[in-house]
Amino acid sequence: MTGGVQIDDLEGPYTNYSIKYCLGFDTWEPVQANPRVLTVLAMFSSSCPPPLPPSSPAHPAVPPIWTLDELFVLPKSRIKYYKKLYNRLLKSTAPGRSDHRMLTGALEKLDQLLATIDSRSEWPTIGGHRTYDGQSDIDFHIVNANY
Repeated sequence: MTGGVQIDDLEGPYTNYSIKYCLGFDTWEPVQANPRVLTVLAMFSSSCPPPLPPSSPAHPAVPPIWTLDELFVLPKSRIKYYKKLYNRLLKSTAPGRSDHRMLTGALEKLDQLLATIDSRSEWPTIGGHRTYDGQSDIDFHIVNANY
């Protein structure tokens, strides 16, 4: 795709994200016990506020604050965006053309990434002491981070 985002540019970073995806950080005791996490999230939220839920007033009394889990799911939302974009592009390409094959292959890769993320979402969460690949590097990185 000339001038667009190609799946080859996305595949490496998003594959890495999908195989390491975890959730449940918001309920994980080391995160809850660390007051700096809330401070950092509040500061970030003041400059980049999260979207308001549809049922929320336009100007809530208490400004919304991002959570770690909300931030860590954003790349999945981006993958879904690319899937919709590539599906729209696919509808306007003729079968048999090289761009049609490229888009079909890209959509298959995006589906694989989403399936990997979804399968990891079904596991016990970080708050439930889940680790990935049989290791506890998440514990190490979170607990030993110097904020």
